[in-house]
Amino acid sequence: MRKALFAIISPALAAALLFSACAKPAEQPVIDVTATEAPAPEETAAICGDGYTVEVKTVYYPEGSDKDTAKFMLALQLPVFENTAMNEAITEYEDELNTRITSELLPLAERTDSFIPNTKVELSVFRAELPQGEYTNIMFTETVSFLEDGESEYARHLIVMDSDGNEQSLASVSGLYSPEDTVAQQIWNIIADDGSYYSDLTQEDIEEHLDLYNGFSVGDEGYTVYLPAGAVADESMGEQEFSFGQSALYPGFVGDVITADEYAQILPMLNAAAAACGPDFTSLSSVPIGDQSVAYCREYWLQGRDSRTVTQEEYRSAYKFPLSSSLPPEEGPGVELNDDGTVALSRVTPFYGFQPEDAMLKEDGTLTVTGVLMSGAPGTADAAAAASAAASFMKVGDEYYLNSFEIM
Repeated sequence: MRKALFAIISPALAAALLFSACAKPAEQPVIDVTATEAPAPEETAAICGDGYTVEVKTVYYPEGSDKDTAKFMLALQLPVFENTAMNEAITEYEDELNTRITSELLPLAERTDSFIPNTKVELSVFRAELPQGEYTNIMFTETVSFLEDGESEYARHLIVMDSDGNEQSLASVSGLYSPEDTVAQQIWNIIADDGSYYSDLTQEDIEEHLDLYNGFSVGDEGYTVYLPAGAVADESMGEQEFSFGQSALYPGFVGDVITADEYAQILPMLNAAAAACGPDFTSLSSVPIGDQSVAYCREYWLQGRDSRTVTQEEYRSAYKFPLSSSLPPEEGPGVELNDDGTVALSRVTPFYGFQPEDAMLKEDGTLTVTGVLMSGAPGTADAAAAASAAASFMKVGDEYYLNSFEIM
């Protein structure tokens, strides 16, 4: 988990950016605890969304103090998900927040008769639907106040999870192995001619302030990246946020050689071919068979996720090879046929993906995409280039079909 992003913004702006976790919140219980206790969520917590409730806590510091003797206070809202896997990241955030308060904020706190220095954490949960599945954005906004009438500091910390409860980075959501350069380029394009921002900014300056783990959110149409106050403009302007569509992170040849819709169509096939060919570095010059075909159909539907369940019809529909009438095996590594007729898919290691770099379209409609066969999933520490590779597609009607995948 990365550090939170701090920014000075006005209370009015904070209120506008942050909405309550419930559209019409019911009366919520407040749990008073000491700094060393971790109470379980109460069953009476208000249900504020599909699949989660909200727990409200008040924690006093230092250990053993109460509201009459505390030097510092934490009031926070935490989501409690029905999907228990999602709660692990919430617990990690709470632990990190507690450590930060104890080590950084508590030593600076001076209580008065009328005011306890405090951190207040507000919660917002919103979801997004992308082609590869649903994502849940969990936004914590921390307001730190040391003086009753003084200026507050605001920090925004985001956690993005897939439907299985796995925490995601922008790399893993977008499928880009190195999204920092592309994101910095997009932000620079937005602010380059705007006099409100520093005039001598470079893309490298922007990249230094990116947090593509806990400083971004996912929407149905694209992404929003948050930069701390002072990163690209005067600190008085507060935190800055930049939104752009999914296609903004596509390679440079998209728009020149093929359209964004065509790229979205071939991308699952590129990664599926990489998964089929990567383990033994065997090129694909015809229809995949055996374990290769299983790996191809599995990764076509997983699209970077750890697991997914699809229908048999969907599973077989990934096997789009016009010159073949064969069907892939129903079971194999990472593919299991359920009793209800669905197919359970799960990630197989080692993982292989494809990083597109360039493309060429011939007069006969043949599309060649060159790039790098990557070992390891996007956003993971072990991701590395394994070999150069090239994919060839043939177009039938309005659709592209994979013709070959060559490892060089």
